[in-house]
Amino acid sequence: MKLTKNIFQDFCEEQGWSFRAHATAKFRMYSAIRIYYPDCELSANYLYITDSVTLPSGRDKALVDICLIADDESTEGGFSYTIIAPCGLPTFFSALQTKHEQLQEWDRKLSELLLNGGTIQEILNSSAQVLRNPCMFQDDQFHVLASVGQVSQEVAPFYYEAQKTGRVPVRLFEKLLALSPQARAPYSISNIVTVVQHFSQHDELLANCLVDGVIVLRFCMICVHGKSNGLRDIVGHLIHRIEHSPGIREYTGWPLGSADSLFTRIIEMPMAPDIASTIDALGIDSFTLLSVVCIDFGTQTAEASSILIKLRMLLPNMHFFVYKNIPYALLGINQKSGAVQGDALERFEALLFTQLDHMGATYGVSLCFSDPLLLQCACNQAKCALDALHQLPDLDPSQPASRHRMVRYQNAFPFHVLKHFFRAHDFSAYCPKAFLDLINDDRNFGTNNLHLLHVYLTNKCNATIASRLLHMHRNNVIYRINKIEEKYHINLNNSLQRQIYSLLCLAVIYQCDLTVATNPIDNGYSELEQKTYT
Repeated sequence: MKLTKNIFQDFCEEQGWSFRAHATAKFRMYSAIRIYYPDCELSANYLYITDSVTLPSGRDKALVDICLIADDESTEGGFSYTIIAPCGLPTFFSALQTKHEQLQEWDRKLSELLLNGGTIQEILNSSAQVLRNPCMFQDDQFHVLASVGQVSQEVAPFYYEAQKTGRVPVRLFEKLLALSPQARAPYSISNIVTVVQHFSQHDELLANCLVDGVIVLRFCMICVHGKSNGLRDIVGHLIHRIEHSPGIREYTGWPLGSADSLFTRIIEMPMAPDIASTIDALGIDSFTLLSVVCIDFGTQTAEASSILIKLRMLLPNMHFFVYKNIPYALLGINQKSGAVQGDALERFEALLFTQLDHMGATYGVSLCFSDPLLLQCACNQAKCALDALHQLPDLDPSQPASRHRMVRYQNAFPFHVLKHFFRAHDFSAYCPKAFLDLINDDRNFGTNNLHLLHVYLTNKCNATIASRLLHMHRNNVIYRINKIEEKYHINLNNSLQRQIYSLLCLAVIYQCDLTVATNPIDNGYSELEQKTYT
């Protein structure tokens, strides 16, 4: 973690020192801090500190960034920065060096957690000190709760709803994100890291936001305050490191940039002591790559034990076991070469899938993992994929129509998220009135706008691709989407709204339990009588 101009400025203001950036100052990242002295060896990526007694030459000023420490405003300009501080050069340098070392130590600990497969909770805990706030992430609830300040009920009605229910409705975030930074000020408490924030132009942060259990893609931590640009840099560094961590990619078995990999890490995470005995019994502690297959033998359920014995004989290099009265197959290898691992696992899968297809079984396949301690997590993923296959036989479009016996967790992931989310939360707390109106119009008038919106959002608002899938003219797709935005007051230019409406479309399509009650705040919109929308 390098020292940025924003972090430097925030640090000075926290200490009560006047900070002034001059025309020569540009946005840079400094790898080290040094005291300037005449004829010292200069480096372009260092920040040099000096005082009015030791003035560098004009040539030096043009080559490097130099911060001048002074005790009054009458100092000559021309340096990158001027700091008015009564403490003097030694004290200033020592304080700034301590801050820089703190960032370096945090970055070192973060690297260890990322490379060694630390949990999300551990990553956030390690970030709490450098972010100057306790993280508000609750691992057991999958919630990130936001504090919005002690303000009057007239000013913040959603705050009191959050206090009463113990969770923060999406409408709060929609409302706050629509306000200007100045209008948001009454909602914030000094030095609180929350999921409500003002730099909505940062799509990569909003796209990683976890709002009270709503997975909008992964997660992020955001600061409310408009002046905390340095904290923004730290948060940006944290998010970048997590997203590009080889530890997380290895942990999930997904390539760089794969969506939702962070949520995969935290949903139904197992505790190591609970499965250690199972790992010992299966002899898989040396596996470097593994995946799990959850199997349903259909009408042959009563003969499951004898079928597993037969499979053990046919496939002696694979492990078969029963977990919570459900049969599973475990595929694993312990070779070191990454390329060979993937090929070997695919060959194992092909052998197993051929046998299961001959038996008429259906099965769900987990992600690949590199840590045997994630066995329970893999079992949960495989079971979820199988459940999704039973409820949604057309879930995997890559499978031929004649063979819908297998689905991978990657394809079942949205179903898993929605099943988990709507099991714990009331749909009405997260469904805007505009979306209810759209559903009711589809039901009453057959407009089919829900399907159009879902296809459009799923394909990243690409009208050309959507038109091909919908068998419509591209201009017709654009016209109808514009009409949907206009009629239902939906802003698809807003990253957060796109993610929320995409999630709501999936909820309806996957036929989750949508219990929606009449709410006077939303002008008494009509209750959906059916629990599912078909």
